[in-house]
Amino acid sequence: GTITSSAAQASQSDKIDKIMSVQNEETIYIILITILILTRDKMFSNSVQKMNIASVAWLKQRSVHNISLGSLIILVLIQIFQTNFVFWAQEDKKGKSFSKNYIFLNCLAAIANLSAFITDIHFA
Repeated sequence: GTITSSAAQASQSDKIDKIMSVQNEETIYIILITILILTRDKMFSNSVQKMNIASVAWLKQRSVHNISLGSLIILVLIQIFQTNFVFWAQEDKKGKSFSKNYIFLNCLAAIANLSAFITDIHFA
């Protein structure tokens, strides 16, 4: 049989979604590894608590102003953790539990590394 153009477009869309999800997951891994390495440095972890950002325009979930870089890093790590936790149960059935556990552990480890230096945390 022949494939209709809408079926072909749907198939192409599925392929693009799959590629994008893999690229996004790889990007998250790279970011988490980088943050984890940086937060192991006590000077970095202490310094980011003292750097203030006037506004975070790219953060769509809430309006954030006058936030320390340390608070922003923690906020982003918590959002990565929450986002992945929501989908974890569904994807765990598909055999992706290792990748999600990796994300969880790296988020928690980076937060733990920063926790000793947290001062005046922003309640965004």
